[in-house]
Amino acid sequence: MLEKAINVLRSSGTLIYPTDTVYGLGCDARKADAVAKLFALKNRENNKAVSVIGRRDVLEKICKIPDDAQPILDKFWPGALTGIFTANCNYSLDPRTLQNKTIAVRIPNHPFVLALLEHIDFPIISTSANLAGDPAPTKFSDIKIHADLNIEDDEFVKGTPSTLVDFRQKPYKILRQGDITI
Repeated sequence: MLEKAINVLRSSGTLIYPTDTVYGLGCDARKADAVAKLFALKNRENNKAVSVIGRRDVLEKICKIPDDAQPILDKFWPGALTGIFTANCNYSLDPRTLQNKTIAVRIPNHPFVLALLEHIDFPIISTSANLAGDPAPTKFSDIKIHADLNIEDDEFVKGTPSTLVDFRQKPYKILRQGDITI
């Protein structure tokens, strides 16, 4: 399944996958055709930004992580922490991943996702695998959309969203309290 997922992402396909929070819908965050397909699947407005996931070294290329945020990230990544950072505009991402030169990133703590991220060197869009406005799916049977590849694994999906923290300001601001407490 891992090789299939890698091939789908590399060929501008979409992927539904389990995370440690809810089911995600993703694609290669650099490919406009893949991102357009993802937005169409979700029936999502183009002006609504999406978060991305990746290995730590990949995320450090796409955003500017302050030194004093590193201990927090070390403690909670991989895990249910999404950070908002200033985007590195030198990295080629589809514009729909950015909002006002900011980007939301995380590293989910799910065995499949971690294995996938180890085998690719690019960020993946990570948005919930639901139609826009519907609740985020916590079980595979709740998903109403179909991507190019759908991966089912309800075992690790907790159903609570990630904690969303804005690291661009001091003190850091919690925008959504999720599964972890900082």
